[in-house]
Amino acid sequence: MEQESVLRLLHYERYAYCSQLLFGDPADLLVEEILNHGKLTMSEAILKVVERLQDAKDTTGVDYSTEEVCQKFRLLIENHYLIRCPYPQSIEDKKIPNLSITENEMFVIPKINMALLEMNSSEEQAAKRQKTEFPDTEIYWRINFNRFQQYFRDEAIISACASHFDEKSADVVKSILSESDLKLITLSLTTNPVQYYDIVKRLSAISTVKSTELNGLLVNLCEGTRNFVSKADDRGNGMYVVNTARILQRIVEEIAASVIRDGFGSKCARIFRCN
Repeated sequence: MEQESVLRLLHYERYAYCSQLLFGDPADLLVEEILNHGKLTMSEAILKVVERLQDAKDTTGVDYSTEEVCQKFRLLIENHYLIRCPYPQSIEDKKIPNLSITENEMFVIPKINMALLEMNSSEEQAAKRQKTEFPDTEIYWRINFNRFQQYFRDEAIISACASHFDEKSADVVKSILSESDLKLITLSLTTNPVQYYDIVKRLSAISTVKSTELNGLLVNLCEGTRNFVSKADDRGNGMYVVNTARILQRIVEEIAASVIRDGFGSKCARIFRCN
């Protein structure tokens, strides 16, 4: 576990950039603050980010409201990029509290007092706010590293599909990944099965792929040695899964072959592939 925590440090900038890419500038600052502190309440994180944005307003020329920053925090929770920390259920007769949390509580957005969060230059107002207890004082949030890793993995799969096939095939794979996004177990070998009509619906929102083209693309993705997609069920015109483990294995093989080719030449890369 310690090794994983150390290795995550290498990706901290990427976590923040990913948040900015998905949800905008205040989101990357929220992620950055939580990464720096380990955990923060929603109110604490919003206050810190609003203060940073106010300090940089003269330089950037952009003024974000507290409500906008609050909305970014909500989006990070709703999309599972932030997850609630376990909390002590009972400390009676126990020197060390038992920290736990139910699955239903992990992504419940807490109630906050917007009036307390509004920035005010008045020292009197600031002092009053410091003495006031926020309604979410005991609700801490941390980075959901597995969710970020899942996003990075999906991006690698989509890129690999575009390289092996074409952009339209990559859009089909992306639609399946998007449809099973929040339901997916990070280390599962495949995505959850997605119905054909759900793929059509998702494609209409993210791609120019026509429904008449979809059958041919799915057949191409399912057949051959690459086998990026598999048909899981025949009901409802078919249900499909993305073979995430198989694709990742191929990506690793391609990277290894590329390193060998660059270091020892194409003939050695062929020998590697034979093995």
